[in-house]
Amino acid sequence: MASGSRHRLVRYGREVLSPLLLLKSPASKHPHQLPTVEKIAISANENRLLTHGKTEAMPHRAAMELLTGRKWHWTVARKSVANFKQRKGDVTGTACTLKGHHAMSFLEKWIYILGPQESTPLPWKGGLLGKGKPEIRSFHFSVRMPKFAPEWDKSWEYFKALKAFNVAVVCKVPRGDVRLAASMLSGMQVPGIGWHGYHREDVKQAQLKWREENAEA
Repeated sequence: MASGSRHRLVRYGREVLSPLLLLKSPASKHPHQLPTVEKIAISANENRLLTHGKTEAMPHRAAMELLTGRKWHWTVARKSVANFKQRKGDVTGTACTLKGHHAMSFLEKWIYILGPQESTPLPWKGGLLGKGKPEIRSFHFSVRMPKFAPEWDKSWEYFKALKAFNVAVVCKVPRGDVRLAASMLSGMQVPGIGWHGYHREDVKQAQLKWREENAEA
């Protein structure tokens, strides 16, 4: 794949963040050993959307498809819970997994539009998935009321049923320090992720230089 066809967040990560991450982690000798965004899992569940059919949840699903540009699948209850008036098979919400260019496009929209408004970070977790496999770090957030999304103004009838949705950014760390995943996302200015040892001013200067060089691109 030609470098010009890569998403600009990917190019920014390679050209700006990779050198900084290599300096931060002596154990990493090559950019291929640095963390990458594997996928983004998004789910939107509302208790009041519990229904025995899918008709009532259609606006809920349409709103999320407008935000992500991808088709969503239904999430259904696996068992009955009397306290929540939930029956097995009830539609509880929708979910979607984004990869590649779609994941980067949503991440960019989240960084600049959705996240800065009102996002609640949850404790991030990670662990080995199996012997010989790279370690996975996932970062969980709850994004509420995306009022200023570009799709909001023209499709209010869909978004008025949506209160919040959950986002999990899953990062793959081939080698080295798993904390570099948090550093990578903080360098991209993802809301809720700490800097984890970064010199923030150094990152700002690198960001400004990269944007000036790519202003005409």
